[in-house]
Amino acid sequence: MFLKLFNTNRPIVLFLLVLIGICLWITSFLTAYIKVPNPSFIYLFLNEINIITGNIIAFATILISGIMISSFVNKSIYFNKINYLPAFFYVLLMSSMKEFSCHNPIIYANLFLILGFGRLHLIYQQEKCKNHIFISSTYIFIATMFFLPYIVFLILVWIVLFLIRPIVFKEWIMPFISFIVIGFNSFVIYRLFFENILFDYNFINTSIIITNSDSDLYIYIISVIAIFSIISIIALSKKYIQSVNRFKKLSLTAIYFLLISISLSTYFYFANLNNASILIMAVPLSIILPFISYIRTKKWIYETLIFTLFVLILVNKLLL
Repeated sequence: MFLKLFNTNRPIVLFLLVLIGICLWITSFLTAYIKVPNPSFIYLFLNEINIITGNIIAFATILISGIMISSFVNKSIYFNKINYLPAFFYVLLMSSMKEFSCHNPIIYANLFLILGFGRLHLIYQQEKCKNHIFISSTYIFIATMFFLPYIVFLILVWIVLFLIRPIVFKEWIMPFISFIVIGFNSFVIYRLFFENILFDYNFINTSIIITNSDSDLYIYIISVIAIFSIISIIALSKKYIQSVNRFKKLSLTAIYFLLISISLSTYFYFANLNNASILIMAVPLSIILPFISYIRTKKWIYETLIFTLFVLILVNKLLL
């Protein structure tokens, strides 16, 4: 049902996406979750908002982010036709953990991560791409200002350059220039407006609400997502073998994106810092999971898995 429904570009799909999102977030609109500690001077402003209002803004940001993923994926050559599967999977993944369905920095960090990765797709076969690299790096640095561990995604810029472009010194130093520009502006803003304000910079430990990730429902949810991921990567691999060089290079960037997010999530899990792994992997997974649509046989099995995942998430959200 979901796979067939969102594998189209009909406008009504966006309306259904909002309805599904509301079903998964209804408890967040009615429940005042604990406020997340201030991890940065950017998030300070957002954290002063009323909790319910903040949750509504977070939900709207997730919807916008999901549509943005579908937009840049559809402009690439990942799929043969325009569809909203990336948006659907993103909303589903970002809503999968009840305690994280609230006003939290990863939601906003992911928005800028999407902008950064989408900009990297524009450098393929461009004669001059320093501007794209600079802007992409800037978006990633802004994401880092919401959630510091996302600094590791800067590696993705150099990976994409290595895969897609010949080595050009001026292009490879653009992330450093972006860092200098963002760092200088942040320092100036801090000195002008926030010098007398005490910030909690230890936000690897404090910026995310700790959840009971060992509950049976969470284990089932993660297991279904893992099964989906394996099947989708197999489908992507088959498509990779049969495709042109451009698709191969772009799909490799998505795979490396996923590998970096898995590494970061694994570190968080074993360091017992928090269990936001699904949220951290939501962006690359939303690009990878739709490749399941390339599998032509036994689609009812995958539809059943998606429906099962949706029901598990919904039940988890409704349980007190």
